[in-house]
Amino acid sequence: MRNGVVLFIICSVFLVSSSPASAQDHAGIMVDYGTVSRNVVDLKPVGESTSFPSNVGRLYCFTAIKGAVDPTEIIHIWYHGDQEVARVPLAVKSSLWRTYSSKGIRPTDTGPWKVLITDAQRNKLEILHFLVFEGQG
Repeated sequence: MRNGVVLFIICSVFLVSSSPASAQDHAGIMVDYGTVSRNVVDLKPVGESTSFPSNVGRLYCFTAIKGAVDPTEIIHIWYHGDQEVARVPLAVKSSLWRTYSSKGIRPTDTGPWKVLITDAQRNKLEILHFLVFEGQG
């Protein structure tokens, strides 16, 4: 009986120590700042908002990443409602890195949107929500 208890403890320690790392633990990578905007100029978002008119034409997801130890990537996954409409892998080449993706917006693309930002292993780092409303602006 005693050997069974020792084996259980050893197995438990192994399972705890080999559990997968969380998104925050993966090489320390995290989103320092993320936003949706009308443009990106000189690696800075321009026209940030959480709502945009349907005639905006194109939107940008800007992400400032920190903590990457080695070159890696993040992924911007764009959703219109619950439907994935674009998946964009983006290189991260240093511990402080700014990058962005963009998505064309048609006048009929109204409603709720989000961009899910993940690390290379598909761990969620951030979700940015925004609305495209019918109208001009």
